[in-house]
Amino acid sequence: MFRLKKSNGKSSQYKKDDALTKTIAKYGASNLVYQILGVGNALLKPKLLKPELLGLWSLLSLIPRFAPYIHLGSRTAMRYQLPRSLAKGDQVACSKLMGATYFGTLALNSLSATVLILYAFTVPMEETLRWGICTMAGLIILFWFYEYQISVLKSFQKFNLLSRINYLRGGILSILNIILITTLGIYGLYIALFSSYLLIILYLRSQYTPPAPAGYNHKVFLDLIRQGFPIMIYNLGGLLINSSDKIIISTLLGLKQLGYYGIASITLNFLMQVPGASREVVESKLIEYMEENKEDAAKLYILRPLTVTAYLIPFFIGSGFFLLPDAVTFFFPNYLPGVKAAQFILFGGFPLSLSYVLRGGIVACNIQAAASFTMIISAIFNFLFSYLLVQKGWGINGVALSSVLSFFLLFLLQQTLLAKKFQFWNSKKILPLLMLPFIFMTIFCFGAKKVFSFLDILPIYKDIGAILIYCFLMRFIYNIAACRTGAFQPLSFTK
Repeated sequence: MFRLKKSNGKSSQYKKDDALTKTIAKYGASNLVYQILGVGNALLKPKLLKPELLGLWSLLSLIPRFAPYIHLGSRTAMRYQLPRSLAKGDQVACSKLMGATYFGTLALNSLSATVLILYAFTVPMEETLRWGICTMAGLIILFWFYEYQISVLKSFQKFNLLSRINYLRGGILSILNIILITTLGIYGLYIALFSSYLLIILYLRSQYTPPAPAGYNHKVFLDLIRQGFPIMIYNLGGLLINSSDKIIISTLLGLKQLGYYGIASITLNFLMQVPGASREVVESKLIEYMEENKEDAAKLYILRPLTVTAYLIPFFIGSGFFLLPDAVTFFFPNYLPGVKAAQFILFGGFPLSLSYVLRGGIVACNIQAAASFTMIISAIFNFLFSYLLVQKGWGINGVALSSVLSFFLLFLLQQTLLAKKFQFWNSKKILPLLMLPFIFMTIFCFGAKKVFSFLDILPIYKDIGAILIYCFLMRFIYNIAACRTGAFQPLSFTK
């Protein structure tokens, strides 16, 4: 077994001044609050909507998730090029970049919105679906301006305003959802989402007016697409992985089953907040440190977080595994058919969380194009294996199981890519180290559940007891790994 050691070298370039630290803290806190409010909004929907309507919403919500990628990578490239032009004091270049992105993305988003409107009014469908599609078409236009403004604000380092926007966006959407869904149902959900973005855009306009963009420059726009497209494809591949199960269920099983599966989606999204938040912090450090020492940077900011995640995330997965049946029974009794799928998908959170950590290394090594193929392969596997299991009668449970396997496939393929980039990366040693907690987690989960099933007590007491035993056992595994690897501190009940 090898040990991970921190680099002893320190450089003044890594010391952040107080103002920058405060800005990062404020922006990070606003992101966290927005994510928490987002989880609350997600839990509100199954409480107020029937499974069929929740399934409809799960399907429609794929549109705003894919809509930010209509720019074909141009906005991403502008986001990175603007600071460089600003540093050189080249205002003309800044204006050209902004003009090309502003008008180019307007054309792409307008075309996409028009296609949706034509589809809604030329194809026979239920009114709830028709007006949902029209709402999404309107959102695509709002997204064009909103995402452009956000990219400009980030380029011009206006993070205090961005922090306020995060608080307002989450708060406004929460209030509108509570008021409008309870009174108007699914139509209230449409109105709430559209209105929240419209209000935020109006607030943005009142608080900040960016420099006027130049006219449209076709050559500049195509150059932006050429630079940003590989990054966009990589990010889009990740979204495809997370959305393929919903597409499969809506196609093969219908909206009601997709509604039941909504519990699994909410559960996985909530679990991914843990590695997602840490990834944003670690990625910037990795990219910064890679220029000085590639191997040490990878050990410190890829392998170390990867190991910590592998041994920490099982505590969340196991607790969710035991609590889900009681929580759904108490809060969302109409969605009990989705509990087993949600429990399956929790285990998929293990490899998916590791893939989240690997993304920083993939971006730092500039291998997004190759990594995109791993996502496409995993998505194709998920489609085919899900179809096979659905045909055999496994339903949404089969789709969930297929998603878990596709997440493992994704992680294995991506770590293989990174193994080729670093001399120290020995998959024969690293993979067993990372997979051991999953094996113990699975054994402890089902073992504790089996033991407590023999007790004649209330289900909630069984689950609480199982959680305590499970966490106690996982703590031993965690501490053994802490001592063997040196990647993190052992857990102790006393200081």
